[in-house]
Amino acid sequence: MLVTLPFMAAIQIISATIGWQTRRGLAYSLSSHLPSSVLYGLVALLVVANTINIAADLAAMAEALRLVLGGPVLVYVIAFGLGCLAAEVCIPYHRYAGYLKFLTLVLLVYVASALSVSTLSALAGPACLLMRHEYGKRHMFQHVGACTTEYEFAQAGLPVAPHGPPQPAPIGSLI
Repeated sequence: MLVTLPFMAAIQIISATIGWQTRRGLAYSLSSHLPSSVLYGLVALLVVANTINIAADLAAMAEALRLVLGGPVLVYVIAFGLGCLAAEVCIPYHRYAGYLKFLTLVLLVYVASALSVSTLSALAGPACLLMRHEYGKRHMFQHVGACTTEYEFAQAGLPVAPHGPPQPAPIGSLI
């Protein structure tokens, strides 16, 4: 976490700055600087990484639902996948983005539940700072998953701010 978080934040900031200044997605911005074969290779890698990431997200949601309700995980994966696809197709983007932002607040339930358990509260702070680092195949998959999650919003071809022309930010505010 101490290593990957700064890199993930840096990628988000750089991607947002490029998107804000150019009003284009990263693929369009890179197309003027890279040969098309390299760009297509990067886009293909991004599609593969996002596909694996979405599959892992759907599987995690299905497994969580199985823990609550029981039943077959595959049915839950298909239901979540179709539900997400239907929401993206049927709900306009500006409204869908608002829903997703609101649903992100649900992640605070993890923090609230950890703080509500008195025996674990005293251990949570030191445990987060003094994590034991292990290196192996499983841990590398976790790091790759954490890093690829951060690229999802950055490569979107949608404008960053659709209202009005871009206003260059003062140099001091970008630091």
